[in-house]
Amino acid sequence: MSKGRVTRRDLIARLGLGAAAIPLLYAGARAQSAPAFPRRLVLFTVPSCGPRDLFWPTGTETDFTLSAMTSPLEDLKKKLTFVGGVGSLSAYDQPNFAVHEAHCHLLTGAQTVSLQGANGRYNGVGGPSLDWTLANLPAMSGLPFPQLVVGYNYEGNGYTRAAPKAAGQAAPEITRRDNPATLFDQLFAGRPTVGTAVDPSIARIREERASVLDYLTSSLNSYKVNLGTEDRQKIDFHLDGLRDLERNLNGNATTLGCTPGTRPMTADFSNIDNVPALVQRQLDVVTAALSCDLTRVVTLQWAHDGGNRWNYPWLGPEFKQAVPKASDPAGTGIISQHYLQHQAWTSPDLTAMRAKLEGWWLSQYAYLAHKLNSVQEGSGTMLDNTALVFIGAQGFPGNHELYPHPIIITGSCGGFFRTGRFVKFGSRTDYNEPEVTKVATRDGLVAHNRLLVSLANAMGHPISTFGMTGSAYQGPLTELHA
Repeated sequence: MSKGRVTRRDLIARLGLGAAAIPLLYAGARAQSAPAFPRRLVLFTVPSCGPRDLFWPTGTETDFTLSAMTSPLEDLKKKLTFVGGVGSLSAYDQPNFAVHEAHCHLLTGAQTVSLQGANGRYNGVGGPSLDWTLANLPAMSGLPFPQLVVGYNYEGNGYTRAAPKAAGQAAPEITRRDNPATLFDQLFAGRPTVGTAVDPSIARIREERASVLDYLTSSLNSYKVNLGTEDRQKIDFHLDGLRDLERNLNGNATTLGCTPGTRPMTADFSNIDNVPALVQRQLDVVTAALSCDLTRVVTLQWAHDGGNRWNYPWLGPEFKQAVPKASDPAGTGIISQHYLQHQAWTSPDLTAMRAKLEGWWLSQYAYLAHKLNSVQEGSGTMLDNTALVFIGAQGFPGNHELYPHPIIITGSCGGFFRTGRFVKFGSRTDYNEPEVTKVATRDGLVAHNRLLVSLANAMGHPISTFGMTGSAYQGPLTELHA
């Protein structure tokens, strides 16, 4: 037996490492098979969604049945969180609010400001939106597009846009695209494609662990020359283990499934017949941008809460019916989203049409959810690492009321949200009652500012308030958290 024989504890001590170093290194290498993928936030905003009795599930918190409108999400039910009883109370607790400002308040929760426009003064956004705030966190600084804003029919004035960067300022135009071909070119022109996008956080971890392996290998080789045969064999055993770890690190480079696919057709939304195909192409491009880690914060704004000029003739012949000018002064002469929002409660036929229209947007949301769920990330999917939030700016559009918001969170954002639930906040019990009147109240609801705080926390931003201040707006909705 060699005089220079050493124990494993002695070996680690002589190399200047803590006793737990090598076990942790092995455990860390094993964790490479289940990497910490980036968390993402995708905000899917629509003017409204309902009627309420046709939107909300029935049943209990964990044992609920989806409505016909939300049935395209049935196979993802365990990844859904319905959030009830939340409204833009902060919009009404300010002196200069007007009902058509739903979208500009939706993601800010801030008091609006009076601005001068081409046609006079109007109330515009009063602060930065949640997506803009998150996009400017240090963790997002290396991304090509920290904030991505995509949409259809969001228009250009200051009170119709959902993603402002500051009081009185809309989202930067460079990030806002309503043509999928243009969006594709902006995102992917000159960029590498399949399998080349490595999550930066994973790359940093891999580099740190590789440097530790290099140090250990060099130290062990130097150390073993002074040992006897038996102890050299033990060192060689450790060296073989380190080489295996090195091969594991280099051979399992975790890419983000970067597959942008083919460039969408060159067409725009001016031809109403293009809308269904173009919306899905937008969602395809957004999925690719997320999978390639070009962005982690996306806002999708599909129209705003006016909606006079937005028609849906592809949904059926009933949507081509003529509407008198007096009934929809700013409309195009046929059934519009705006007309249905105001008139749906007046007849069963119009109620059914509004549900069909709103259900179509939910089907697009479901399309995106399934796209994200199809991208594998470790033992889960990209959807599992995302909070895909469906939210209607108005809860009761007959009067353009901003409560309660129809809200669905799909995905847990890396385990932050506890899913498979229908969570009701406040004291409201009218979820499944038909909308038979234009009268709505804010009684028994909680402020949506708290939802914005929870979404910020899910993305690693440890704030307790967002937008308006005051006790009613303080803190996250912790009941949503895992």
